[in-house]
Amino acid sequence: MLKRTYIYITIVMVFSSILLSAGIYYINLQGIKLFENSEIENKQELLELYIEDSYYNLGTLNMAHSYWTQANIAVGNEDIEWVKDNLTEYIYTGDFNVDIVFLSNEDSSFVSSFGIYGTFITDTEVFNTVVNDNLISNSIIWYDGDAFIISGYPIANDDKTNKSGVLLLGRRIDDEMVTIIESIIGKEEENEIYLFETVQEVSFLNEDLNIIVFESIDDDIVFATQYELIFSTYVRERILRDSIIVLVLNVVVVVLILIILIRRFKKELDILIKQ
Repeated sequence: MLKRTYIYITIVMVFSSILLSAGIYYINLQGIKLFENSEIENKQELLELYIEDSYYNLGTLNMAHSYWTQANIAVGNEDIEWVKDNLTEYIYTGDFNVDIVFLSNEDSSFVSSFGIYGTFITDTEVFNTVVNDNLISNSIIWYDGDAFIISGYPIANDDKTNKSGVLLLGRRIDDEMVTIIESIIGKEEENEIYLFETVQEVSFLNEDLNIIVFESIDDDIVFATQYELIFSTYVRERILRDSIIVLVLNVVVVVLILIILIRRFKKELDILIKQ
């Protein structure tokens, strides 16, 4: 009977040690997840700042050509040669790193464009925000398999009055920009970074990828890759190893304490029996 009691006590104490170690391990993992989520949010914010800065740089170029009285007059007169020589073709072929130029008057009866075909861009939110609301607008659009940063400005006089049309400039997210984005995200060297229009497309790769989504008034852009986090797999493995070590030490200590208590209790019990 006494021996069975010892066994029960030993089992209970060992089981308690296991639960305690598992609880500590779980708490540590939750802490890691909090820090990892915080770092992912930081990467998201840095990426948004970079794209916003790209909007600003493209917008600076756009503003210099949109708020121009002579350009406004040329658009009103539908002077296609002047518009090409000084605006659309000039910007597209110049050293401005611009891949799309689209200019039109407010009813789209007069259009000059380079780098883009068709009139689908007139259905975009960025176009309609500029035309209908006379507001500066930025967006992301996907065209022919590539993602473009778009800046939209009303065409107006030097003093920003008498608005008569819209000028859209687009810059493709090329390898140079992707390299900068990679440094922001912190991808692992052996992995590529993929650009998608929707999160659903990521699943087609059949890979375990981390994603960061940048949303715009038109299209979204999904950056997918495997990136390093401060609390990486190494840290998780280290915590698991330490938890196992703590568990083993707890079990050993519990067993030793039980052995000492049992021997002492047995001696006292033997003395009582002899008396």
